[in-house]
Amino acid sequence: MGVKESLVTDDSARAAHLAPLKGFENRLNKILRSDFKAERRRTVLVSVTTVKQECA
Repeated sequence: MGVKESLVTDDSARAAHLAPLKGFENRLNKILRSDFKAERRRTVLVSVTTVKQECA
């Protein structure tokens, strides 16, 4: 029982220690996702423009 209790406190201490890191990771993912969306939009625009030029 004593070992299990120390594991629980160790886990919560680790979780508390990693909380700021998790927030940073979420922020980074959000930035990367929005950047990826912008990149995809740009790619779509370029391909549409290319198709228009080829048809003209």
